[in-house]
Amino acid sequence: MKLVLATLLVLSSFPLLAGGKEEVAAELDRTDLWISKASEVVSKALDGPTQSKAVQLLDFARNLQSQARVRYNMRHYQEALKLTRGARQAARRSLEIALGFELTPDNVKRTLNRTDELITKASGLIQEAKNQKVNELYRIALDTQKSARESFQNNRLLIALKLTLSARRMVMRLIRMAQEMNADQVSRELKITDRLIGRIKKADKRIEQAKELQKNAYDHFHNNRFIQAYRLTKQVQKLVYSVLKEIETVDREEVKRAIEETEHLLGLADINAASRGQIHSLLSEARRAYEEGQYREALIKTSAAKRLLDKTIEE
Repeated sequence: MKLVLATLLVLSSFPLLAGGKEEVAAELDRTDLWISKASEVVSKALDGPTQSKAVQLLDFARNLQSQARVRYNMRHYQEALKLTRGARQAARRSLEIALGFELTPDNVKRTLNRTDELITKASGLIQEAKNQKVNELYRIALDTQKSARESFQNNRLLIALKLTLSARRMVMRLIRMAQEMNADQVSRELKITDRLIGRIKKADKRIEQAKELQKNAYDHFHNNRFIQAYRLTKQVQKLVYSVLKEIETVDREEVKRAIEETEHLLGLADINAASRGQIHSLLSEARRAYEEGQYREALIKTSAAKRLLDKTIEE
């Protein structure tokens, strides 16, 4: 309610400027665009107080815009102009709440800079992949970031933000693809899987299955099918971890590696504040469990954080 009242106060402060039919029509269209963009972002926000506030303001914006359309059709252009500008401000604030920061030039500039940093960090790994598809997608990401910079220079903040976040998601996916295609990275993962399998001494059908899958992963690796090898050995790791959880002999170093890897990915990712806070909380719990020697619990928390991070990045 406070948010709606605040917007009403802002609305009442707009002067009754003269506006012709064409000018007001253009303003109405601009507001429709803001409402559409805000709806897209708010719909992806996690449930909770933040989303509730954003939805409340967005509904208020739609109501004001509907009234503005009515006034416009009645040729009350000054009233329509005042209402649509109020609707636009409410939609913008709704979007900012869902994003977790205000849509200001400084904030958008920082977001652009973080994308540039990620692109720089990823460039070496992507070049090492020596894959045409990866290189082509990387160029698309660079072009998208360039367009984001141009939009920012033209003060089109919302478009700049959307483009730079799109570029960042592309680079995050490319990093994963490049890792899957890097022979050294795949070799390390295969060795990690071998160590995990070696920790289980008791007979278990699932471990026999894991050994067979791991053998297939090595076959892919030796035939330079690195993507297949990487994905298959990762699948084996998940299978072995499920067995380790049951017998509570989770390797301390493997848990530490999983936590650090997820923390590293979280540092690179650009996600909304609510999701970041939830993932950070899970990792903090994993760290505490690890320090207390509860390695199984630490691994469960880390796995939950990784799943949520993957899901958020893909959205």
